[in-house]
Amino acid sequence: MIHDLIQTNPVIAIIRKVSFEKLPPLGQALANGGIKLAEITMDSEKALEGIQVLKEQQLRVGVGTVLDAETARLAILHGAEFLITPCVRLDVIATGRRYNVPVMTGALTPTEILQAYEAGSDYVKVFPAANLGPSYIKDVKGPLSQIPLIPTGGVNVENIGRFLQNGATAVGVGGSLIDKKRIEADDFATIEKWSRDLVAAAKG
Repeated sequence: MIHDLIQTNPVIAIIRKVSFEKLPPLGQALANGGIKLAEITMDSEKALEGIQVLKEQQLRVGVGTVLDAETARLAILHGAEFLITPCVRLDVIATGRRYNVPVMTGALTPTEILQAYEAGSDYVKVFPAANLGPSYIKDVKGPLSQIPLIPTGGVNVENIGRFLQNGATAVGVGGSLIDKKRIEADDFATIEKWSRDLVAAAKG
């Protein structure tokens, strides 16, 4: 179950606009570093085809930047195991529930967060979390303790532990892990090391 995996492996790698041919070694580096979950965004090259490519590297894969029900349906038909939106999209939540696929809805304010959760979103992706920091998660969890939050944006090896300690269920990690220059240079050993460091920091 994806829900159980998120609880025990709370790092979700966000793969955005990575060259399609780089996905196999990237997926392998992430998996070798202990990452279990990855999101490929719909604005990536051959995003739907990339789902299976990443699955072949032993990752559980979801699709991000999902903005409408038809995109959500296509992602599910191509094997997406969870859906992620950047903002509150009620039709995406409804599609996820129809197909029994978890949805992580993007929201920022307490009102948006509660709206997303009451509409049936399994998780709420707090985005962008970069400027708000870990303390914002603690503040929101005060009155809304029942809502599982996944901060995304600005999460790195230095602050991942604080995000989780302050009540985050999991975190989405993009630029601090999926470094385009390293990938284009085929420096997947560094990506693997960074993955291992993130996983260790999350557990620590």
